[in-house]
Amino acid sequence: MKQPKDKAYLVKIAKRYYIDGFSQQQLAAEFRLSRPTISNLLKRCKDEGIVDIRIAEPDNSAGALADRLTANFPVRQALIAESRHDYQSTLESVGEKGAYYLQSVLTKNSRLGIAWGSALFQVVRHMPYMNLSGVEVIQMVGGTSAENANYDGFEIARSMAVRLQGSYHILPAPIIVQSESLHNMLIHEPGIAKIIRKTPLLTNAIVGISSDVPENSPLVSAGFLSKQESAELIEQGIIGHVCGYHFTAEGIFPDIPVNRRIVGISLQILQQIPIIAVACGSQKTGALTAALKTGIIDTIITDEHTAVKILLD
Repeated sequence: MKQPKDKAYLVKIAKRYYIDGFSQQQLAAEFRLSRPTISNLLKRCKDEGIVDIRIAEPDNSAGALADRLTANFPVRQALIAESRHDYQSTLESVGEKGAYYLQSVLTKNSRLGIAWGSALFQVVRHMPYMNLSGVEVIQMVGGTSAENANYDGFEIARSMAVRLQGSYHILPAPIIVQSESLHNMLIHEPGIAKIIRKTPLLTNAIVGISSDVPENSPLVSAGFLSKQESAELIEQGIIGHVCGYHFTAEGIFPDIPVNRRIVGISLQILQQIPIIAVACGSQKTGALTAALKTGIIDTIITDEHTAVKILLD
């Protein structure tokens, strides 16, 4: 009988176990060794590189998709939620993932900036009640007069503060005004200026990503932009917006009139704080892809199908 230290001997045992499917007890009987000795020899097979065990993840797994997103775009991390049978169920899945992540980063000293939208509503909806009595939740941009009031920034900020047992600060203004002169007047109003002054102190901010395609734009449905204005933005290469600030397909925030009429956090401050973006759906793929190129997003939370479409875009 060959000695256990012989490499050919170890290879024979490894083949019996890993290829032929023999149990350790069967190997012990065949090679006339004790079962503990067989176990030790199999360990040596791995330690000495005779056996190399690899786990091949499918390309569309959550981990692989997250890695590819962070490799292809200037984002620190990506979190991939399960894609479910329809858009609403998938949106809830993404909201659950967003709520789970927020629980891991928020503390009693956090100052959380809030935007608006259905994805953020789902995040709040899935947040547990937490005792973070020192946390501040701050509405970063003015209201959108959303058809569903639950999606508006003031209600999301209030609801989030209730879940966290913290305080909240509402921005009493519309998200976009008709002229730059009115914008300049409003941001100096004491009640509005007080909230805007809090935005450089934000420790995190959570936002949605919106498309500028007229039929999908929430700014159009809310009446802040006409369908014609939205179509003109598309013609100029604008593809989406975050906190009301529009960006191109290349991920650039152009100096255009609408970007100078946003009431709330400045674009400069928005680019300096850790941004968590939560979005999903085929209608947002183009806007989300471009948003990832801006460099403004620290953490992206989306679903498997949307992630695949972004990577194929």
